Amino acid sequence: MALEGLMRLRQTLAGGERWGASHQITDPTAVEVDQMSIGVLTSQTPLTGLGRLTHRGEVAGRHVYTNPTALPRYRATGCAVAVTSESRNRVDLRLNCQRPSVLETSEAHFGAWRALLDQQPAPIEILYGAFRSIPVGPGNHQAVFYYSPNSLYKYLAGLLIWLATWLYPLTSPTAASTANFAPLSPADAPAPLSHAPPADTPRFPPARPGPAMPDKSAP
Repeated sequence: MALEGLMRLRQTLAGGERWGASHQITDPTAVEVDQMSIGVLTSQTPLTGLGRLTHRGEVAGRHVYTNPTALPRYRATGCAVAVTSESRNRVDLRLNCQRPSVLETSEAHFGAWRALLDQQPAPIEILYGAFRSIPVGPGNHQAVFYYSPNSLYKYLAGLLIWLATWLYPLTSPTAASTANFAPLSPADAPAPLSHAPPADTPRFPPARPGPAMPDKSAP
């Protein structure tokens, strides 16, 4: 997960609580500072061991330092990279590459981001466990990174459908009826009913013949 990788990378530079709002960078000369395109650092206290950093003064009680070796936010080794347009949810780039390379960014990747290379979908690879990148070949290219929340909604909808399909057999009335009224084994089945009365049922004596009735049809 890119967010997890971003938090680990942040902790290697600053330490402190995992979800803290901000923490002081403990090693401002670390190479990760360049990889994350950090060109300006501020500190409440003066930094020591500046290395390549330059102290520019104080602003609002904070010391300001610039980093001249910070990498561009979009770069590719052996390629000329230019941002042609950029908005909150989309960035368009133009590349001229002398050899196969990887277009790298210093922006954290999240699942709803997509990429196009020459108007064709391009697979996004996670760089340093947190950032977006796509492979590019030699020649001139147009690359696009864009945020597509619909793809995230489709993923969540598919996940909900899968969960519902998996949980339905456990919660449906049919499943409950099957669970509560399982078939009996032959040993537990009731004995078949008999038409003969039980042995202790009282019996009535047979009827006695009555007196003969006179025949009224005789003369």
